[in-house]
Amino acid sequence: MTIGEMLRSFLTKLEWFSTLFPRIPVPVQKNIDQQIKTRPRKIKKDGKEGAEEIDRHVERRRSRSPRRSLSPRRSPRRSRSRSHHREGHGSSSFDRELEREKERQRLEREAKEREKERRRSRSIDRGLERRHSRSRERHRSRSRSRDRKGDRRDRDREREKENERGRRRDRDYDKERGNDREKERSRERSKERRSRGEVEEKKHKEDKDERRHRDDKKDPKREKKHSRSRSRERKHRSRSRSRNAGKRSRSRSKEKASKHKNESKEKSNKRSRSGSQGRTDSVEKSRKRKSVVWQKIKATVFDDCKKEDEWKIMLLDEFTTKLLASCCKMTDLLAEGITVVENIYKNREPVRQMKALYFITPTSKSVDCFLRDFGSKSENKYKAAYIYFTDFCPDSLFNKIKASCSKSIRRCKEINISFLPLESQVYTLDVPDAFYYCYSPDPSNANGKDAIMEAMADQIVTVCATLDENPGVRYKSKPLDNASKLAQLVEKKLENYYKIDEKSLIKGKTHSQLIIIDRGFDPVSTVLHELTFQAMAYDLLPIENDTYKYKTDGKEKEAILEEDDDLWVRIRHRHIAVVLEEIPKLMKEISSTKKATEGKTSLSALAQLMKKMPHFRKQITKQVVHLNLAEDCMNKFKPNIEKLCKTEQDLALGTDAEGQKVKDSMRVLLPVLLNKNHDTYDKIRAILLYIFSINGTTEENLDRLIQNVKIENESDMIRNWSYLGVPIVPPSQQGKPLRKDRSAEETFQLSRWTPFIKDILEDAIENRLDSKEWPYCSQCPAVWNGSGAVSARQKPRANYLEDRKNGSKLIVFVIGGITYSEMRCAYEVSQAHKSCEVIIGSTHILTPKKLLDDIKMLNKPKDKVSFIKDGE
Repeated sequence: MTIGEMLRSFLTKLEWFSTLFPRIPVPVQKNIDQQIKTRPRKIKKDGKEGAEEIDRHVERRRSRSPRRSLSPRRSPRRSRSRSHHREGHGSSSFDRELEREKERQRLEREAKEREKERRRSRSIDRGLERRHSRSRERHRSRSRSRDRKGDRRDRDREREKENERGRRRDRDYDKERGNDREKERSRERSKERRSRGEVEEKKHKEDKDERRHRDDKKDPKREKKHSRSRSRERKHRSRSRSRNAGKRSRSRSKEKASKHKNESKEKSNKRSRSGSQGRTDSVEKSRKRKSVVWQKIKATVFDDCKKEDEWKIMLLDEFTTKLLASCCKMTDLLAEGITVVENIYKNREPVRQMKALYFITPTSKSVDCFLRDFGSKSENKYKAAYIYFTDFCPDSLFNKIKASCSKSIRRCKEINISFLPLESQVYTLDVPDAFYYCYSPDPSNANGKDAIMEAMADQIVTVCATLDENPGVRYKSKPLDNASKLAQLVEKKLENYYKIDEKSLIKGKTHSQLIIIDRGFDPVSTVLHELTFQAMAYDLLPIENDTYKYKTDGKEKEAILEEDDDLWVRIRHRHIAVVLEEIPKLMKEISSTKKATEGKTSLSALAQLMKKMPHFRKQITKQVVHLNLAEDCMNKFKPNIEKLCKTEQDLALGTDAEGQKVKDSMRVLLPVLLNKNHDTYDKIRAILLYIFSINGTTEENLDRLIQNVKIENESDMIRNWSYLGVPIVPPSQQGKPLRKDRSAEETFQLSRWTPFIKDILEDAIENRLDSKEWPYCSQCPAVWNGSGAVSARQKPRANYLEDRKNGSKLIVFVIGGITYSEMRCAYEVSQAHKSCEVIIGSTHILTPKKLLDDIKMLNKPKDKVSFIKDGE
C-alpha cells in the first residue's frame, strides 16, 4: 500500500473512534464513494515526455525494491490465500496460522517487557532524584523556619507599638467625644425652641384665615376670588387622580401579562404530560394485552364460584402459581374473595368451615394431592371443593376423582389456559425439558417425544383460543421434521376444539397465521453476545426468575424486572450506549420537577407535593435499579467482551465494520482462543461462530481446535449441534440462506448482526415466504395465501394488505426456546407494520450458557419428566 493510497483512505473513510460504541456512518460513506467513482484520477502528459516520466518512475521502483523470484511451491496463476483451500488441507493451514499468531503474541509480549524495563529504570532514576530533592527541601525548610522565627519576633514588637498608639488615640477620642455631646445637647434645645415657634405661627395663620372667611361671606367680590382658587385646587386633585389611575392600569396590565405567562407555562406542562402519556401508551397497551389472560381466568373461575360474603382458600401447583403471578396480584385475588393462597404439594392444616378452590394442571401429581385432602368425610380438610383444570383432563384421572370424592366436589371444569404470558407479545409453555426430548438421538425417548408433542399442541391451542383466533398453520420444512409433526397436531386439535366449544363464534379460519419453526433455523443468534439492555443483562449477570440482586449503601436488595416498571419497558430493547445516555437525563428531569414544586409555598401546592412524593420515590428507586444494572453490565463488558464482540460480528456476518469480506476466518478466531482472559464458554461460542460461518468443518480441524483450547470435556457443546440440523462435521455442500440487505441501516459497529427471525416475520407479513419451504397444513385464508409463487392464470395482487383486517395477528412458535434478541425483533416488526401484531412464543426462554449446557446433555440418558400426562 503506497503513501498516496494511505492518505486517500484516511481522507475518504469515516471512522468514529471517540465513542465507546462507534456507529457505522453508512449513508455518508456511500455518498463519498459514489462521488469518488464518478471523478476518477486522471494524469495527462503529451507524447515522449509522458513515456520518459513513466520509465523513470519504473526505474526508481526497481532500484528501491529488490527483485523477487517466484517460489517453487507457488505458481503465478495460483491465489495466495483462500480460506476454502486451506480448509481442505486442514492441519498444515491450521498449524501455520497458529504459529503465526503465537509468534505475533510473543513479539507483543517482548515489546511489553521492554517497556516495563524502561519504566522500571525510569522509576529508579526518579526515586534517586526524589531523594535528592527531598534533602534539598529539608535544608531549605530549616532555613525558612529560622527566617520565619525572626519575622515573628519583629511582628510582635510592631504589634506592641501599635497597641500603645491605639490606647493614646482612645484617650484623645474620649475627650473630644465629651465636648461633642455638650454641643449636641445645645443643638437639640435650639431645635425644640424653633419647633415651638413654628406651632405658634401655624395657630396664628389659622386664626387669620378664619377671620378672612367671615369677611368674604359679607363681601361677594372676595368670595369669587376664593372660588377660583378652589377650582384650581380641584383640577390639581383630578390630575393627580388620573395619574394614579394610569399607574393602576399599568400594574393591572402587568398582572395580566404575568397570568398569561403562567397559563402558557401550564400549557407547556400539559404538553409535556401528554408526551409522557404518549410514552406510557405502549405500557398501557401491553398491560391490556396481558390482562386478557386475567379476564378469562376471572370469568371462567372466580365469577363461576363467587358468592356474596363468602371467602375461600385457593390451592395452586407450580404451573398455576407462575400463571397467576404473571397476570395478577394478591389485591386482585382479595377482591375475588380469596383469603389465603397455598401450595397443593405442601402439608396444610385443615380448615373445615371454609370452601377450597383448586386451580391445578391435569397431572397425576396434582390430582393425588387433591385426593389426599378429601380421603374420607371425617378426614376432609375443607368444607367443599371447586376444581378448575388448566387443560384437557384425561379420562383416567377424571374417573379416579369421580370414584373417590364426587360428593365433596361442587364444580369441575377445564378453562383451557396452559401457557404463561411472559410479556405483552411473548408467551412460553414452560416446558424446558422439551428441548431434550425433541432433539435427543436416543431411540428410547420416542414415546416421551410423542407425549411432549401432544402436550405442546394442546398448549398452543389454548394460546389461540385465548386470543380468539383460528389461524392458518404453517411450518418450516427443513432440516428436521419436528415442526411439521407439531403443525399437523395443532391443526387437528384446533379443528376439534372449535367443533366442541359452544361459546366460540369462530367457525372458519380467521385473518391470523401460526408459524412453527425448529430451533436450528438460526444458531448464530443463540450464541452471539447481544448488546441491547435486556439481552445483555440476562447474558452477563446472574438474573434468575426475573429478579436482579444489587447493593446500595452496603445493603443487598432485590428488584423484579417486569412490565409494571414503565422505565424498564421503555429501555429494555435499546442499545446499552443509548441506555447509558438516557438514564442520567431522566434523573435530571425528576430533579427539575422537584425544584419547580419546591418553589411554591401555598397550602394547596404543599398538599399536591405530598401526594406526589411516593411517585417520586418509586421513580428514583427504579432509576437507581437500572443504573446499577447498566453499571454491572459495563463492568463485565469492558475488560474482555468488548474485544470479543468485534470478532463475533466479523465471523457471524463474514464482513468487517467497513463492509470488506473476511478472507480467512481462522485469523480472526485465533486471537480469541489464545487469550487467557476469556472464559471457556466464550471460547466455545467463538469456535461455534467460526464453524457456522464456514458452514461446517473437517473432523481433523475440529479436533485441533478442541485440543489447543483444552476443552475435551466440553466438546459435546460443539458436536451435538448436529442433532439440531446444524452442519458441524463434515462441511455442508448446501449454501447458506439468503439474507436481506441491511447495509443502508445505521447501526453500531459491535451490533451489526440481525436475527433471522426478523427476516421471516417481515416476509410473512408481506407475503414473500416461499410456499415450498414454508408449506401450510390446511387451507389458509386468501389474505395470507399469496406467498412466494403466483399462478400464471392468477394476476398478482398488490393490495392484499387492504383485504386484511386491522388487528390481524402473526403467531410464531419456536421449538426449543427463543432468545431475548428474537423477542425484541417481534416488537420492532409489529411497530413497523401496524396492520399486523406479532406474538412470539416457545417452550422456554434461552440464554447462551443454558443452551450450551442443554446441548451438552443431548447424547446422555435422562429420567422421565413429571409434566407428561398420564393416560395418554
